[in-house]
Amino acid sequence: MRKFNRFFTILVFVFLYIPMIVLAVASFNKGTDVAVFKGFTFDQYAELFRDGTLLKLLRNSLFIAVLRKIILLIPLALVLPLFFGVTGVYLAEPIADITSATTATCLMLYHFGRILARREQE
Repeated sequence: MRKFNRFFTILVFVFLYIPMIVLAVASFNKGTDVAVFKGFTFDQYAELFRDGTLLKLLRNSLFIAVLRKIILLIPLALVLPLFFGVTGVYLAEPIADITSATTATCLMLYHFGRILARREQE
């Protein structure tokens, strides 16, 4: 049973990591076909950081990450135990997750509406 568990775990990791490795290698390909590597380039990444819409979305992603771990989780982990004891430490993570998920949903809906409006104008 132990060998089966080890084999199954390795199989799952291979199944999960192979697409990420292929995508990472393909992102540096000069060609447009993933199957044929035509040379190494950073052009796609240079173009990525010139796109204003993507930079705004990156800023929102960083805001959500900082909101969740620094602005919410740390103060909640320090304050909630004063009211709920040890349970307060366990409550801090889900409260931070729910708050950041709600904020992310609001930001996504806001930007999605703006992107659709901009596309209709074009």
